[in-house]
Amino acid sequence: MAPRTQALALNALVFVYRDVLLKPLTLNLNFNKSSAPTKLPVVLTKQEIKTFFDHLPPKMVLPCQLMYGSGLRLMEVVRLRVQNIDFYYVSLQVWQGKGGKNRRVTLAKELLSSLKVQIAKAASFVNQDLKNTEYGGVWLPYALAKKYPNAQKQLGWHYLFPSNRLSNDPDSGALRRHHIDHSSIQKSVRSTAQKAKI
Repeated sequence: MAPRTQALALNALVFVYRDVLLKPLTLNLNFNKSSAPTKLPVVLTKQEIKTFFDHLPPKMVLPCQLMYGSGLRLMEVVRLRVQNIDFYYVSLQVWQGKGGKNRRVTLAKELLSSLKVQIAKAASFVNQDLKNTEYGGVWLPYALAKKYPNAQKQLGWHYLFPSNRLSNDPDSGALRRHHIDHSSIQKSVRSTAQKAKI
């Protein structure tokens, strides 16, 4: 029996005894507990990694290199802001990652020049947007927008991987530039793996 099916059956027994028969289940159930098979991680060889990165579309290379080299999750990469990159300590600051936790991760030195180029691209978007009188600045989390009212238009708070187009904030209606869509990275990884025959 599958572990989930077994757990469902046991919970049903407990419910019947506790809520229907109004007698707590005192029997010592002697059964073999099912266990889920352990999943072994898929580890690519150095050659497979090289082939994969060679086949990636150029604009997806840096986000994938950050995920691979720094162990970032997909949403952590797309939500990176310019100021999260620490060139002095050669690291990245991840805010509100999985489980709402903040952490600092190492950054491969080979990516520093690519990151500087990406920051320059983000800066050009910011400069272009600031000329638009309707531009409301980048979205800031929680109470930061109130605490730092001018931060929304500062480069450091803008996303490292900005979207190609402006859009209206669904909450405030303000015109903003969000980060790239995470599904574009997923699609690129899937199609690249097929092209590279990995």
